[in-house]
Formats: sequence, C-alpha cells, structure tokens
Amino acid sequence: MWRFLTAAIASLFAWSSFAETAMRPLSNEEEVVGWVATNSRIAGLPNSVEELIVGMHNLGILPIRQTVSAPNVSEPTVSDRILAEFPFFNWTDRVDNLICDINPDSCYRRRRSSSITDYGNLMGHVSGFAVTPAAESVWYADHDTPLNIPDIKFQQRAAWHAFEVPRDGPIEHLYNRDALGCRAITEPGEALSTFGSLEDLRRGVASNTDKFCPALIASFHQSYWLYVLSEKANAYGGTSTTETGRDLYRLTESMLREVHSQSGTDPAWRALEAIFRSIYDDAPPHFSTMRLPVFSLYAAFSVSEVQPHYSGLRGGQVEPPVPGGTRWRNYVLNLSSEDRINLLNELETVDLSRATASGGKADSAVTVSGAEMNDELFRKQKASVFEPINFQTDKLSLVRSVPRTIIFVDDGLDLNHCVFKGKCKARFVENESLSAPTGPDKEELEQIKQEIEDVRKSTGHGHGVAAVAVAPPSNGAMLGIDPLAQAVLFPMHLGRWEAFQFDTDAEKLLERLLTSSDPPGMIVWNLSGHTREREANKPIDKFLARVAGKKRNPAVDFFVFSAGNTLNKIVEDDKITGDCTVFPACRSKNFFNVITVVGAMLDGNRWPIIWRDPATGEMSYTNPDFEIAAIAKNVVIPSRTTEAFFFAEGTSYAAPQVAAVVAQLRAQMLAPPETVEGRLMACGKMSRALENEVRGGLLDVSCTLKSDMAQVAFKPAEGDETDPKVAKSLRSATVRGIWSESGAPTDSITLTKEAGGKISGQFGWWVKSSTPSILGYRQFVDDPESFKLAVWDESNTIDVETRGRIKASQVMEVLFEGDTKPNCIPVENVLAFIPASPPYVNQQDDQTDVRDSVCKDFFDR
Repeated sequence: MWRFLTAAIASLFAWSSFAETAMRPLSNEEEVVGWVATNSRIAGLPNSVEELIVGMHNLGILPIRQTVSAPNVSEPTVSDRILAEFPFFNWTDRVDNLICDINPDSCYRRRRSSSITDYGNLMGHVSGFAVTPAAESVWYADHDTPLNIPDIKFQQRAAWHAFEVPRDGPIEHLYNRDALGCRAITEPGEALSTFGSLEDLRRGVASNTDKFCPALIASFHQSYWLYVLSEKANAYGGTSTTETGRDLYRLTESMLREVHSQSGTDPAWRALEAIFRSIYDDAPPHFSTMRLPVFSLYAAFSVSEVQPHYSGLRGGQVEPPVPGGTRWRNYVLNLSSEDRINLLNELETVDLSRATASGGKADSAVTVSGAEMNDELFRKQKASVFEPINFQTDKLSLVRSVPRTIIFVDDGLDLNHCVFKGKCKARFVENESLSAPTGPDKEELEQIKQEIEDVRKSTGHGHGVAAVAVAPPSNGAMLGIDPLAQAVLFPMHLGRWEAFQFDTDAEKLLERLLTSSDPPGMIVWNLSGHTREREANKPIDKFLARVAGKKRNPAVDFFVFSAGNTLNKIVEDDKITGDCTVFPACRSKNFFNVITVVGAMLDGNRWPIIWRDPATGEMSYTNPDFEIAAIAKNVVIPSRTTEAFFFAEGTSYAAPQVAAVVAQLRAQMLAPPETVEGRLMACGKMSRALENEVRGGLLDVSCTLKSDMAQVAFKPAEGDETDPKVAKSLRSATVRGIWSESGAPTDSITLTKEAGGKISGQFGWWVKSSTPSILGYRQFVDDPESFKLAVWDESNTIDVETRGRIKASQVMEVLFEGDTKPNCIPVENVLAFIPASPPYVNQQDDQTDVRDSVCKDFFDR
C-alpha cells in the first residue's frame, strides 16, 4: 500500500466537522479520491472490495442505490440478488451485516456490543456493533422488494505482478486462474459490464485475451530473458562478450517471432510455454519468477461528506438512519476528510490517491514538499530507484541550508529545460513504443529514439544525469535526490577525452564560480564518462593531485565518478591480474576525496546485484576498492527535445544519485573527507552479489543523511516487547551506554580476526577521529549470518570486510527516537549499528550514568 500518499493527500483537504462540511460544500477536486485494489492476484479481488465497502460504511461515506432486479432463478436469495448486480465480493459475515444494516426495513440482526473501543479499526465492527454470523441474520424481503446496495462504479485496470514460475502446470493455467489482465492493459479504462459472479468475470475476460495475451507476455519479458540467458551462459563457462550478447539478443528475437506468428491460437500459449521452459530450466535458483498482467479494479468516490442515510439529514428533513450505535454515529459525524483518508489508507488492500471530478485518475496525485507530481512518473521513480536506495521523499525538505553545487562534467545539459525550471507536461514513453514508432506521436518518438542513440555515443549525456541529481519537484514530473543543489555544466564530450585540458579548464571554472555573486558553497564534481586510455586521463590526474593538497580542509572539492560500463570479460580479466583499467574511476584508491560508484540493479527477490545489459554484453565495471553502488537500471530521465520521460540504464545514472547524497551530507557537516566516505560505506546495504565487487554495498540515502544520530536494528531479546518487524528495521537512536557482563560501563569492544579477514583489535563504539572505531556493522540483505563491518584505524583509513555475528558479553542501552524508555540489546542481537558521525558524537552527553542505567544488570536477570 502506498502509505506515503496519506500525508500528501490529506494536506489537500480542509479539517472540518460534519456541520462545517454541510455549510460549505467542498469542490469536487477536493473531495474525490481514487481507490485501486492492491491485490496481486485476481482471487484477491473479493477481499479488496469487501475492505473498501466495509471501510466506507464504517466511516459513513458509502453511497447506496436501490435495485429490484432478481437473477433468472426460481427462488433467488438476498445474496443472489445482491451479487447479481454487485459481483465483486464474497458473501461473508461482514458483507451480510453491512447489507443488513443498510436495509433496516428488510433485515434484522442481533446488535452485540463490539469489544473494540476504537471505531477507527474499520474491519473490527459493522455499524459500531460486533460482526455476527450471516446465518443469524433474518431477512424478510420478497424477490421484488427494493434493496439497497453499494453504489460504486468500477473500471478495470491492470498491472504487472511477479509470480513463481509454475513447475507443475502450464503458464496458461496460472494466467487464467490468477491473473487475467491482458484485456485491461490493451483497453484501459473500459467500463465494466455487470457479471453474474466472479467466475463469469473470469470466463468473460479469458475469452477475450487469448488473441493477444501470449504475445504481450512474451514482449514484456524480452529484456529479462536476455539477462537470464546471459547469466546461464556465465554459469556454464560462457562469457558475456559483445558477440555473445548479440547472439542472445537474436535468440530472444526469434522466440518472440515464434509467439507472435501463432498469436490468437492455442499454439501461441504452447510456444510461450516452450520458451519459458527453455529459459528457466537449469537457470540459477534465484531466477524463479515471471510477471503476468493482473486484473484489478478502480473506483472514485467522495470522502468529504457523510451520506444522508448515516446522518439522518437530507435537505433539513430527518430520515431514519442506518441502525448503529450512538457513539459510532457521533464518531462518524465528527470525522474530517483528512481523518477518513488516513483511516482508509490503513487498510491492507486499499491504495488511495486524488482523482478528478469526472472519476478518472488525475495526473497530479502525489505531492512532494507541497509540489504536485505526476502520479505515473513518481511511482516509476519510487519503485525503480527511490525504494531500493531508501530515499524517503516524504522527509524531503526544501528549506535552504548550506549552499552546494554539483558540477556535471558532460555535455547536452540545458538548464532552461522544464525539468530544471518551470512545469513539464510529464508524459512517460514506454521503451517498447520506441522500437518501431508509429501513430500520431511518431515524430516525437523518433526524436527520443535518436536521443538514446546519441547518448550511447556520449552525446547529450549530461541532461539525464543532472536531472537524476537535482530535478526540483516543482517541475511536476521528476524528482532529483538533492533538488537544492545548484547544477553547473563543465562542457566536455565524453568520447573525446584528449581534446580537453581538464586541469586548466577546471581551474578557470572554479575561479569563475568562487568570484560570482552566488557562491557555490560545497562543491561536488560528477563525472559519468570513462576511458581505458591512461594517457587521456592525465589532465584529470593533474587536477586531482592539485586538489589533494587541501586534504585537511573540510571544504575540499569531492569527485564522484561512475565506474563505467564495460564487457564482462574485461572485468574478470582485471580481477585475475589485480589491475584497474577504467579511468578515472581507478583513482578512488589514490585520492582521499574521490568516490567511485558501481552500477546495481535488483534481482527477482529485489536484492541488489551488479548491473548488466544482456543485449550488449556490458556490465558495470567493478573493483574491490570502489566505494558504493547505486541503481543503474530503469532510471527515469527526461528527453532533451521534448517534455517526455523514459527509462535509461547504465552506471552514468548511478553516479549522480551518490553525488547528490554527498552534496547533502557535506552541507550537513563540515568534516574531513574520510568522514563522508565512511558514512556512505557504513550505511550501504550489502548482498552476496555485491560482496568483493564494491566495498560499501548499495547506497542507503536515509541512513547516510541521518548522520547526527546512530542507526540501530536488532533482534528482540527474551522479555523485550518490541514488535520484531519494528525492531529489525533501521531506526534513529542515541546510544546511552554499553555495559559489560559485570555491569561496568565500557566504550569499546575487542574484535578477533576471522578466517580470511584482517580486522582485529580494540575498537570504540563511539566514533572518534584518529582512534580505532566502528564505523558501521550491518547484516547482509540476503544472508542473515553475514555482516558487513566497516572500521577506522589510527590513521582514519577505512577497512571493510565480511564477517559473522559479533559475539561479546556486552549489552547496548539504546534510546530510539520518539521512545521514552531505552531498550537493552545484547550485542549478539544487534543486526545493524551505524554510530552518529564524528561531528555529532558527544559520548559524555549521550552516555547515562551507571547509577541510572536500566541495562547494567541485564546479565543478572
């Protein structure tokens, strides 16, 4: 469920009581919201609809209409009649109670007091009373007695959801049983006809999908098939060279042609089945999912006014209200629109957003820092980039702080484009539509297709790179990681390195910036290009060496380099020789203020792996000395020539995510460069696929930027009443003390060297400059027994290694942000610990006196 929408939507509604609403009707734009069933399979639709109508009923906002029709059966029951016109739920006890209560003249049920005291628990009661068995309801309605039913109009929608590849049956059966979404994708927004039952719905949709569904599923999976096939080739001794990539691409093309040639017939499903078996059989175990288009429902309704049958008011006339408890009715009448939205958003299967008065979904359904964003684009950014790197957009502040500038060493950057200044029309272009542009948008699509070709030739590259880093939400379409950073272009064609004197040109640019009326503040350079020519890199080497003379200056320029895209064979050969051959990324080991970013993507389990493009045989260059990874797959970028947006991939788009975080981190704290580098690597999320490929794992924006407090996650000890799900999530905290088994305070821990590791000795729990200290300790995302440990040594050199769980007879006294009582956490139960950064650490102030500790006698209990 998209809980981040709650605050954004709620801010658009006035806080008002029922009386105020009646006096001042809200406009349609303010009162109408959209609901989407969040079920992942068609079998979940009845539960989604039940939660919606029961929730609306218990909030007093369920609209109703009358029906007198009856199905063509001899003695229709009430449930037969209701489901004939409103077929999308099952006749459960809650549904029976609801229908009974909105038909008080035709039904009676016993009113038992509910055990709940909070009517905001929308599924815990019906009309303020306990849910009673449907068999106990007494109905006395004839087959032609008018009945009230929910008056909600649905439209069909569809979205792609992941399913386990079936091992014991054909894909067609899985689709017909659980998905049924192709028709909705092909004919979006089509109004639903009345179906007699959910089974009728399944049959009706299935009969209209055989013509094109196999082809649609096949086309959707082409790029993923390429990836799986390349991984299989690697697993069996193959290499992902460009030629191999081209061969695999031709293979998937022929597979698609086979399915398309059979489209509309039973053989189309059999052709699709054969392809899936050939791809998934013998594939590595983590390739076990496929995606199918899942049928879903959409509805729009008002949340601002209580319906007359709940309030007993209509045009000043008193009406018999829906039977319900007095306290519940008073509760309903005093809810604001904001309250109702918040409560509905708490339901598991509900997804709310603003809608237009006509009932269609509005383009701007999300707000970020008060700015309306295009719903489709924002969701794509959130799913593909923001969620994986833990960028919490609801916490984004646009209050100007320390100024910072990101210099983009690139070309094609137009800072007057709508994505940087103004408002964009915000249209997303699917990559599939670019393969063979047709229709009224053909000219625009051709332009975008040419742009993508240009980018592959290193032309016009900087436009998308800069947008990923600094695009402000005011453009209404795309959000950068640091919208407050100033973007500056250092023009350089990435394919012509030798034509530029980087060192002299960079000095001139800095002189111009530092003497301008708008000071640049903290400066971060972003360079997304790369070369394997050492000589071509010399001008950059000169400039880096010159800047290195400012080592102890906290305001020294930072450089963020993309690791570069190259062939798998080059990466593997360099690992064998211990060489680093892609420049200037290889300079991060030599210069204290250089960070190299590796490209990552998510696998079927949404765990981070190294980015690869099976179509070309390219992957992100990696090296065990590189600092951090960021997302390089399906990154939304803007077109240079139009106001359209599309997906791009490559390490070029990973680097600006890190550059933006570094800019914000340096604006937070004036600290030596190793403090910034240490925070990045300590917070990063490590996986088995990233181990030995990049030191810090995948970027964690939220953890990195919460540098003024420790970040802690743990497994609750016996007697600890913390919700395990909450405990295991990374949260801000203050470490109030570390206590030994004897109850004495300690500020350090002794780490023994593990097999294959090198870290050992005494390390402090509170980070201190030039003192061996723990920078970060964090559990792997895909291996609960493996942990990434980052430490400082006496010279502030950062060491990172994988090791097992820390074992020590110590207990950590931690006060989490917002809590009033500390937790006592055995060190062996700590799943993640990233201390506050040195500028914020004050052990004397943070640590409680041993006499006041609640944890000092933990081991005696």
